[in-house]
Amino acid sequence: MNKQTYYSVKRYIKEIFRILTFPIKIPYTFFTNKRKRNNICLIHMGRCGSTVLADMLAQHNKVYWDGKKITRLISDRSDAGKISLKSIEKYLSYRMKGRYKKFYGFECELDNFRKLDFSMDDFIQMLASLGYDRFILLERKNHLKAITSRVKAIQTGKWHIYPDQKVKLETFKIDTGDIYLDGRNTNLLDELQYFNSFYQEIRHLFIERGISNLQLSYEEDISQNPMLAYQKTMNYLDLTAGTPKLRFKPTNAFPLRDSLENYKDVQSQLMEHPFKWMLDQ
Repeated sequence: MNKQTYYSVKRYIKEIFRILTFPIKIPYTFFTNKRKRNNICLIHMGRCGSTVLADMLAQHNKVYWDGKKITRLISDRSDAGKISLKSIEKYLSYRMKGRYKKFYGFECELDNFRKLDFSMDDFIQMLASLGYDRFILLERKNHLKAITSRVKAIQTGKWHIYPDQKVKLETFKIDTGDIYLDGRNTNLLDELQYFNSFYQEIRHLFIERGISNLQLSYEEDISQNPMLAYQKTMNYLDLTAGTPKLRFKPTNAFPLRDSLENYKDVQSQLMEHPFKWMLDQ
């Protein structure tokens, strides 16, 4: 059994255990049908260190981490565009039920919002009505690397690397005019602009609505030492930090100049745009 299978089986066992022991733990969440506080939403772009941070949070004895629930809900529906905000609200309410640890958390990827029929503002307000009072915003400032990392993962099928595995240089290509990502076709410039606009919008919403949030970046808080992001999150949640195991490491530690076969094509397209700095990081 490989490690990925092992962790998947472990999650299923935990869920079965929760269902079987639910009657013993009914006092608060059963009768109120909701958790009124201490709920976390981690919002991120994917390929930004979210897996390692979420995994460390899940290891804390006072945090129930529920993973990418909306992403999984969308993947199970062929008519994802028709999923209403009310449906998401009901689904999250159900997922929160019976979670007896101090904190409940889940994560939401930016790409989810392109497949759902409601705005980020509506989503944030709905979460606040459910008792979400802690928001973590994780960004890989080099959006180009986040995009190319996803393209490479799709092409190679390697989404995660474990500590005992060696990271090898594997080259790949990216068609800047026609990129296939998550069941849709886009182009590089549109994707870079989308990420840029999204983070601007959500930061504005946090300020405008006075929403408590913690902002982390892959470059400053995760790439060299993920424990920095973990410790900042513990401080934000006012929790005593545990000693989590680092069960993942970067999948591509090589410069784009070395790993991207058509680097010059990408360079040529970005030279006249504000994203050109991302080529040199």
